[in-house]
Formats: sequence, structure tokens, C-alpha cells
Amino acid sequence: MKILNWVRLVGVLILLICSSFTSINAQTEGDSKHLLFNSKAAFARLDGVKGQPIVKPSDLPAANLSLEKIEKLRGDAEICVEKANAQLTILQKLLDNIQSIKGKSPVEKKDEFKYLEDKKDYYTQQTIDCRIFLFQSQEVLTGLRGDIQKINTQVKLKRATPAWSLLGIGEVLFNDFDSQKFYQVSGISNFTTGSLIGLFALIIISLSLAFFIRHKCSGWLNKRIEKQKVSVTLVTVTKHYIIPMLLTGTISGYLAILFFVVNPSPLIEYISYAFFIYSMSLAFLNLLFLGPRPLLPIIPEFQNYGRSLFIRLTVLLTFFFITSLIFITFINQDLSSQLVEMARSFFLVLLSVNVVWISWLFASLPFLAYEHKKSSIFIKIILVTLIFIIIITQALGYYRLSSDVIFGAIYILLALAAFYVVSMMVGGIELILNNRESGFSKVIRQHLGVEYSKDITEFLFIKIAIYIYAAYGFTLIVLMSFGASLNYIDKLNIGFMDGIVLGKIKIIPFQIILALFIFGTQLILGRWLKNIIIRKHKLQNKKDTQDAMASLFSYLNFFLALIVALIVTGIDLTSLTVVVGALSVGIGLGLQDIVNNFISGIILLVEKPIKSGDRILIDGQDGFVKKIRLRSTRIKTMSRKDVIIPNLNFITQKITNYTYSNEQVRVSCKVGVSYDSDVDLVKNTLLELAAACPDAVQDEVSKPTVFFTKFSESSMDFEVYFTVANVNKVFSAVSDVNTMIYKEFKNRNIEIANPQLDVHFRKPKIKDENHILGSAGPG
Repeated sequence: MKILNWVRLVGVLILLICSSFTSINAQTEGDSKHLLFNSKAAFARLDGVKGQPIVKPSDLPAANLSLEKIEKLRGDAEICVEKANAQLTILQKLLDNIQSIKGKSPVEKKDEFKYLEDKKDYYTQQTIDCRIFLFQSQEVLTGLRGDIQKINTQVKLKRATPAWSLLGIGEVLFNDFDSQKFYQVSGISNFTTGSLIGLFALIIISLSLAFFIRHKCSGWLNKRIEKQKVSVTLVTVTKHYIIPMLLTGTISGYLAILFFVVNPSPLIEYISYAFFIYSMSLAFLNLLFLGPRPLLPIIPEFQNYGRSLFIRLTVLLTFFFITSLIFITFINQDLSSQLVEMARSFFLVLLSVNVVWISWLFASLPFLAYEHKKSSIFIKIILVTLIFIIIITQALGYYRLSSDVIFGAIYILLALAAFYVVSMMVGGIELILNNRESGFSKVIRQHLGVEYSKDITEFLFIKIAIYIYAAYGFTLIVLMSFGASLNYIDKLNIGFMDGIVLGKIKIIPFQIILALFIFGTQLILGRWLKNIIIRKHKLQNKKDTQDAMASLFSYLNFFLALIVALIVTGIDLTSLTVVVGALSVGIGLGLQDIVNNFISGIILLVEKPIKSGDRILIDGQDGFVKKIRLRSTRIKTMSRKDVIIPNLNFITQKITNYTYSNEQVRVSCKVGVSYDSDVDLVKNTLLELAAACPDAVQDEVSKPTVFFTKFSESSMDFEVYFTVANVNKVFSAVSDVNTMIYKEFKNRNIEIANPQLDVHFRKPKIKDENHILGSAGPG
């Protein structure tokens, strides 16, 4: 019963807490609805910042805090302007419609009108206050950032005691070292006899287990023939590092459990963590870049330079390990500021030397040293110059400037490496996509429906967007690393994110980059969906319908991608009405043929009087339809020529479509025989030959038919009709039948008539021979 009562009590408390939070949230929401922005408190904060001049480095923390608060207030003011404008829009619509409301008296309308006017005045005042605050806060922020920049510059250029004059301080280091204080915070006093025995036992167990695992790894490796497998490398590295990893891991876990309730954790626990991380990191570096000989590392590209890289990274790791041990040892000691400065200076110099040493190796890699020789030399010159600057500034006592130079150089190198990696990834993806021999490229092309001889051009928009954005990020990091003014960086960010006004045009670089990325992505997505429509044969025997749907979808996707990209860029589409008006005039004057062809193309794709693969006759051109586009149609003629015909011709002219309903066509062969031939024999022979044609249709409806057409001057003319199954085989079928007619008529002694012409000579009658002779003589 007691447990049940406690459960009930806890439930009541939870309900009370939830109800209190609900009431607080409701009150806050009500207040936020009533008051969008507390302008009095915001202006008071601005006045307070103006009354606190920044003249010395000790004022920097308060100045940075004020900077953060003002930036937060600016964000609240921007939200206030947005919400107030939205409320004013709603109120204005209500005021415009209040007079048209029926069923209310003039007094009620007047009261409502006054209420809405008061609300409109309130939100108008809120908008004015927020905008004034935005203007004033921008001025205050500009001045505050300028003051902070000046103080930071003074701190950077402030000269402390040179490092060479501090070398003697190290002699008194161990004299001032408080061993008793170190003993108290180390955690050694917390050990009991039982805990020491338990620790000793765990060490023995872990060592035994480590030797057992090492023995098993050796036995497993002796049975392996292949020596270049990743598994072999992994087991070999485990064999070499299992003892320190397991030993330090066991000690760290035991101390973590032993000092679980101790707060803060003793120093010996942190030291055990440092040893464990150091041993694990060494094994990881060995696995990645070195690999026990004769094995290859996990990353085979570093086979030739892996040992050098492993040595450099091991030195850097050892440096951090020793530094962490020193820091843990002296963390609670009372050290002089000069000694701290010297240690900090020494740490930064060694760190910079290690970073330059590693960077020098990367600058000497073949892909950079040979393929980009000038870039390699330039990087090495920068590294050497950086080392000299660090050593000189440290020796002269400009510790802050030296540290800023070091960290700035590290940031720049990291940014440069990141930019290089991004460019390599993008270039590698493009190379893989456009590599015709790559299996991955073939799969992508198959899914996108890209022809073998063409590149995936849509990826170009994505590539440009990524390059521009990466270059902008690299520029920002370089400017901040060199200590550029915060006001300048803020202006650069505002120009990049909010836009630059050129005359009456506002250009927003960020939105343009985003629009390019979205445009390219949507085009690729549309190509993929179009290929799905083409490949999915859900419409059996209606491939032309699928092609029509795919073509319409392609144009629709491009238009949609263009509209979305224009919207993302921030272009006001209502301002395009002038362009649309100009286009309408152009369509009425010079573009009407293009529009007519475009609409005709849509009609062809929808009504389908012709489709891909049909054999047609139009304007004297006999050929096959290869591709129907929205503006024109490509036809392959019988002479293998491509003819491009505007779509309007297919709508306005008469077309002969041989395969509109089916691919069968009825043809005829004509022959003339002499008058001495047997008519019945000729007819039967022609029927037999037409039926014997392999391309002829042999059904009852389409059986061959022979007609005795006419009596010519020199022959009796016959014509045999038969049906060919495929219109594309008309010429071969007619040729085969004519060949058979010639051979069979010759075998059956049926004479194929030749043209004949009979010429008759007549002798004239002479009535008066003397008269003729007399008239022919002289005189």
C-alpha cells in the first residue's frame, strides 16, 4: 500500500508540474500575442552598451557578451517585423470587407471598425519600433565590433617576456612543485589493500589473456597462405599491440569503476585513460598506414609513403601524449604566469613543427609533386615561411600573435584540404559517371536512360553549385584566420545570404547557388522517372503511348525545374508579366510557326495518327517514323536518309500510313502474255505462284486473286493480287513473285508478250501516167 501511495503522490506532482508549465506557456503565448517585441528593454540594452566603452583587454568578455545579446535582440526584432506585417495584412483585409458584411447594424460595424483600426495602429507602431531598433542596433554592432577588433589587435601585438629570457625559470620548477598536493589529488591515497590486490589480479588476468590471444593469432597466421588480405593485416596488428591495449584498457576500466563515486576524478584515472588512448591510436595508425611487413596496410595507396607518414603521425601522437601527462601532473599546481607562457610557447612551436613536417610529406607525394609541381613548391615555401615566423615571434615574445598565426595556418590547411577533398570527390563522381567502361557508370546510365555516347550533362549544375559554395566557405575561413574585421565578414555574409542590389535588380548569391543545385537535381530525378516510364511495360502493345508520356513528362519536368529554380532565386514571378506580354507579341508575329508545331506535336502524341516505327508517305517522302518530338518528327527514308518534318505538316497535309491499323498490305504483280496463250493456265499459274510466296498471307480472306484486266495491242494483260504480312517486305515479295512468274512461265511455255508493231506498205494507183510525167518534166 505504501508503494501505491508513493506512486499516486508522484503522479499528482507530475500533473501539477505539467499544469504549471502549461499555464506558463499559455501566459507566455498570450503575452507574445499581445507584445511582439519589448522595445523599451531592447533600447535600454543598446544605451547600456553605448555607456560601456571598451578601452582595455579586460573589457573583452563583457563586450563579447553584449555582442551576443544584441545579435539575439536583432533576431527577435526581425521576427517582430515579419509577424507585425502579417497581422497588418490580415487586418487590412478585414477592414476592406467589414462594410460588405450583412446582418449587422451600423453601430456594430463602427465598433468593429474602431477595434480593427486600434489593432492596426498597435501593429504599425510595433513595426516602426522594431525597424528603428534594427537600424540603431546595426550601428551599435558596427562600433562594438570595431572596438573589439582594435583590442584584439593590441593584444596580438603586445610583447611579453621573450622565451629565451625565461629559460632560467625552469630551474625553480621542481622546487615550487607541491608534491603533497599532487599526492592528494592523484587518487593514490584512495587505494586500499583489497583494491591493490584486485588491481594486481586483473593485471595478471589481462596479461594471461593477452598472451593467449597473441598465441592464437600466431597459430591462425601460420595456417594462412595468402599474405595480402585485410584480415591477415588486422590479425597481425592485433598480435603486436594486444598486450598494451588489453593491459591499459583493463586498468582504465578498473579505475573507472573504483573511482566512480569520487568527484572530481583522480589524476591517476586520467593518466590511465591517456595510456589506453595512446596504445589504441598507435595500433590504428599502424593498421592504416604501415602494416607489418611484408603485409600491406589497410590503405594500400600509402604503401610507399606509409612508413614516413606513420613515423610523423606517431611523433605527433607521442607529443600530445607527453603534453597531456604534463598537463595532468601540473593541473593543480600554483605556477607562475611566466612559466605558463614559456610552456605554452614551447608547446605551440613543437606543434607547428609537427604539422609542417606532416604537411611537407603530403606536398611531396607524387600526384602533387609531379603533376602539380608549382603547387607543391608553393606549399613548401609557405610551410618554411610559417616556421620562421613562428620561431621569430615566439623568440621576441609575441605569443598571442604567434598562436594566432599557428592556429590560422592550421585552419587554412584544414580548409584547403577540405576544399581539395570536396573537389576531388565531385570530380571523381563526374569521372565515374562519364566513364563508359565503368560498371557503376553503366548501371547509372541504364537507370537514367543516358545514351552510351553522351555525358550526364545535368550533373554540371550540381558541380558548379558545390564548387562555388565550397570556395565561399574556404574564403571565409581564410579571412577569419588572418583576423579580418568582424564587420567586413558580417557584410560579406549579409551580401551572400541577403543579396546585393545592382540598380533595380537584387542578386542573392546563396539562393542562386541553391537554385543551380535544385535545378540539376530535379533534372536528374526527372530523367530517372522518365526512364522508369519507358522501361515499365505496364501498357502492353502500347509502347507509343509510353513514349508520348515520357516525352511530355520530360518537357514538363524541365519547365517545373526552371520554375522552382526561379522561385528559389527570389525572382518575383509577377514581374515576369512584361516578359510574358512581349512573348505573346513575338508569338503573334514571328513565333507562331514554332507554337503551331509545338501544339501539333502534342496532338500527334495524344491522338497518335502516326507513331514510332510506322511506315508513312507524306509530301512524296516514303519512310519510317523514328522519333516524334514536340516540334518536329524524324523520318528515315528508304534510301537511309533522315528527313526532319515539322509537326504542322502532319496535321494539315494528307498522310498515307501503311501501318495505322495493321502491318499487312495488298500488292499486285502485272504480266502480259501473247494471244496464243491458254487463259486458264495463266490464271492458275499466277494463283499458285502468289500463294507460294513466303511473305504472303495464307488465310481465306487474304488469299491471292487473279484478274484478266484487258486486251492490249500486243498482249493479254493479267494482274495477280496478294497480301504481304509486313509492309516492310513489299519490295522483296513483289520481286520474288515476279522472279517466279518469269521462271514458271518459261517452264510451261507461256510466252510473255513483247510489244509488236505491224507495218503495211501500199502501192498508189496511177490514172494518167503521161500527165504525171509531163508535170514532172521541165517546162
